[in-house]
Amino acid sequence: MSEDPIHDGFNWYTYCQSDPVNRIDPSGLMDILVKATIEGLGGTYRLNTKTGVATVTLNNKTAQVYVGDGNGTWLSNGSMVTDDYWLFTALGFFTTENGAVCDFANNWNPTSIENNWEYGTFIFKVTTNGANSYEVPGQLGNTWFSYYDPWTDKSKDSIGISMSYHTNKNFELVAWAHTHGAYKSGYDNENFSGTPGDKNVSIGFSLNAYVVTPGGQIKKYDYQTKNTMTLKHTTYHDHRSQLNFWWRAHRCANCAN
Repeated sequence: MSEDPIHDGFNWYTYCQSDPVNRIDPSGLMDILVKATIEGLGGTYRLNTKTGVATVTLNNKTAQVYVGDGNGTWLSNGSMVTDDYWLFTALGFFTTENGAVCDFANNWNPTSIENNWEYGTFIFKVTTNGANSYEVPGQLGNTWFSYYDPWTDKSKDSIGISMSYHTNKNFELVAWAHTHGAYKSGYDNENFSGTPGDKNVSIGFSLNAYVVTPGGQIKKYDYQTKNTMTLKHTTYHDHRSQLNFWWRAHRCANCAN
């Protein structure tokens, strides 16, 4: 027997409020009221009363929730309750900022290199509101990270970053990220652009910055410490990159949540 990973309530060794026959808890994290949580974050909840299936949408991602879906979904006084871990991961969220950044890199660096366009996005976080938690109303909840659908100016040299792309004020911005497109001869492809350039944008927004390079690197700039670090290598790179020698000697590491 293991204890509840979030130390929920007074007894950390009970399972599903002592009702294992009718309920399951896949992650051991938090049960949330689906409608209140999703709508509270600016998403939509649509319940088909004939089928009992709820379609929820948040940040242009959709998931279906229903009793018996295998994810611990159940009803409390007519309100649908489910495990927050499966719901938020189904909606494209991650448990860490790095997880969201790596997903952006792995999904968009190939397109960026093939089109030779830079793509940009904002990384954000949300916290499941304790008032929408079934088990302990008022508790803080869990934090989840994701990113907006990336945009592009169809340019190989730049990407416009504007707060106009921050369309859901329920999301708390934590960083901005962009790709560098394809390898360009004579250009410093593997680092943040300009002096100060990208870093100045980061300071102006008070947000950390990430760049995904043609060589498959993910680099982070911390606007507070002014430090730059290499986080990961993605699963895709431009073979013309000066880092090609590295790829011939190593297998790239997949980004983890």
